[in-house]
Amino acid sequence: MSYSIRRGTPPNTRTVMRLTTRDTVSQARALIAEGDLEFRIFNSRGEPVELQALERALHSLPERAS
Repeated sequence: MSYSIRRGTPPNTRTVMRLTTRDTVSQARALIAEGDLEFRIFNSRGEPVELQALERALHSLPERAS
């Protein structure tokens, strides 16, 4: 499933980036580390998703091939 990181408040949000589960978790963690907390994560159906739910889903994914 793909996810998007958006800025703004619904219904006036704009998509900043569209990513896979693994990349969304990495990017969200990087934004938080930089002190940026003004974003929301949505799944491909437009439903809001919490980072903790994505982190749990990440553990069930197979390791990335090198």
